[in-house]
Parts: sequence; structure tokens; C-alpha cells
Amino acid sequence: KRARRLRNFRTGQKTETGLQVTVPNAPAPGRLALVGAKIITMEGSPGNDQVIEKGNIIVEKGKLLCVGECQPAAGDTVMDMAGKTIIPGLIDMHAHIGRGEGADDGVPMRRNMRLSTVLAYGVTTVRDPSGSNINHPLLRDLTEVGYTLGPRTYGTGQVVSEGGFIGFGDHVNINNMEDARYHVSARLAVGVESLKNFRVANRKKHQYLIEAAREHNMPVTGEGASPILALGFAMDGQTGWEHAIAALPLFKDMTTFLAKTGVTHSPTMTIIG
Repeated sequence: KRARRLRNFRTGQKTETGLQVTVPNAPAPGRLALVGAKIITMEGSPGNDQVIEKGNIIVEKGKLLCVGECQPAAGDTVMDMAGKTIIPGLIDMHAHIGRGEGADDGVPMRRNMRLSTVLAYGVTTVRDPSGSNINHPLLRDLTEVGYTLGPRTYGTGQVVSEGGFIGFGDHVNINNMEDARYHVSARLAVGVESLKNFRVANRKKHQYLIEAAREHNMPVTGEGASPILALGFAMDGQTGWEHAIAALPLFKDMTTFLAKTGVTHSPTMTIIG
């Protein structure tokens, strides 16, 4: 859903027309049988995963119908997977793939190099914590309906920043709750499902942003920082943060506190994009 804005340069009057396009999200027809593979499952415990040395997988309408001892039925598309290993799809919690080539200024290409490459290496879900408010929802929806080949994508859109001392972000002003609610609502309107706080000016402004996001159940992550700043993030209700903590090792008092808050941490030892 997008808005088309027109301006009459003679009168200065602006008009806006809402445009909405609906695309069916139909699953692939028929059934697919992957036969004779070594299968690493999601069952078992850490370090003791259940492994099926030789089994089959039946996929119907995009969902796993059977894993292990199951036989193809008449009419199934059968692929011989002997000598191959099938693992669960990988999840990349911090990858910058929703920007750059293939989606500039909201004009997508059907073949997106970054999206198709990560999918080819087994990554079926990606979270992009710094992208575009236009390109992220667009590529997410196009891959979801099968127009563009790629993994399922989640993201923050453009990071929230303040002031001119940082090159990233949209350089907003958050002076009260109404300001924060406006910027959260603007992202929700274009389909962004989470936020990234990239150095708003002070803790009070950060709290405004957190509270406005909480009203819509939107997760909020932040740029990596010192342990003291990370403690403040957690106390204020932020749900996660990115990159390595600046000071190591962390002692038990801090690790226990962070564990009890339930915040998530993406240390980003490597980053795609």
C-alpha cells in the first residue's frame, strides 16, 4: 500500500492518492519428495541432535508434511538426495541485504543478488537491522509472494538517529512522547515491523522511543555500546542490541541481570552485506 503525491507548482497545492496493490500469496502446487538423504533434525538436545542417517522428507504446499520414514505417493515430484545432507534452514540475525542493488528507491529487480546468494547458502530467514523504510517492506513482501527469490526477511528499516553528528539514519527530533509516537507510526504505516535506536541524543529521548514502540508491541534494538549503556537499554525496556560489547569479560552480576531482562544480543562476528 503506497501513497501517490502530486504537487501543482503553479498554485503550490498538494494532493495525495492512496494506492493499494494486492498480490496472491499462493503456495507451490503439488508435493515434493526428497528421498534418501541424511537429515539433521530439530529434535534432541544441544550437542545431541537427532540425525536420521537415511530418510525422506515430504513437502506439500510449502510445509513439511513428513520427515523420516515416509514414502512418496503417486504424482509426487521425487528428488534423489542420496549422498546429501539436509539441515534446518539457517537464521541470520544481523545481515544488511535489504539495501543497495536490486531495490534502489523502491524499484525492485526480480533477481536480487544478495537475497538469492544467502538463500543458496541455506539461510532461509534474515533480520536486517539497518536498511530502508521503502526497500525493506518492498523486498520482504516480494519474496513472501514468490516474485523475488530470497529468504524470509525481517528488519528495522532506516535506523532512528538524532542530530547531524552521525551519518546514518533519518536525523529526527524526539523531544516528547508525541514526537516518538509520530516516528513509530510513520514506520508502521510503510510496513516496518521493528526499530533500531542509533544514538538518539540522551536517555530520556531513548525512553520516549521505547515507550512509543511498546504501545505497538514493536521490538527495539540498538547499536552496540559500553556495558553501562547496555544496562540502561535493558532497564528502559529495549528488547535487544547489536554488535560486540566494548568491555570484556563481563562478571556474573551483569550477565545475570541481562539474562533476567530477556534482551537478545547479536554479537555480529561476521556480517553479510
